Amino acid sequence: MDDGIRRVLIDADYGADGIWWVLTSDEMSAPTPQGSWSTHPARNNDQRSTPAWPQLSDELRDELKRWNDEMMDTAPSATSELSALRERGRVLANRVQQQLGEGFEVLYPFGTRIYRVDPPGDWAIETWEQELLGYPKR
Repeated sequence: MDDGIRRVLIDADYGADGIWWVLTSDEMSAPTPQGSWSTHPARNNDQRSTPAWPQLSDELRDELKRWNDEMMDTAPSATSELSALRERGRVLANRVQQQLGEGFEVLYPFGTRIYRVDPPGDWAIETWEQELLGYPKR
């Protein structure tokens, strides 16, 4: 189900930059090289198939990193602050889509759904990997 589209996910995690490659179903099903913990798209270690990381402005990369860090530093009980940060993540996803342009789909979580900026779409967080990406059910 590799449709040739590169996807990135705007999401926060500890020690991360706020943006992640999303593996295609072909990349996901390829065997991971022994001894590798890499989640890089070229799971077969063939550098010729390694897509270049999206060219984002330094300013946008810095904003994504700041947003990621703030998401991780905000207590789960701070609901209004988390809500504002989630909205900021949505805005950042739109900016990433503008900079990456055609050939990329930018995804972001909001509430219980994963949203795609362009073309617009959304999926339940529990099933988006199967429904959108064609990953096998876990």
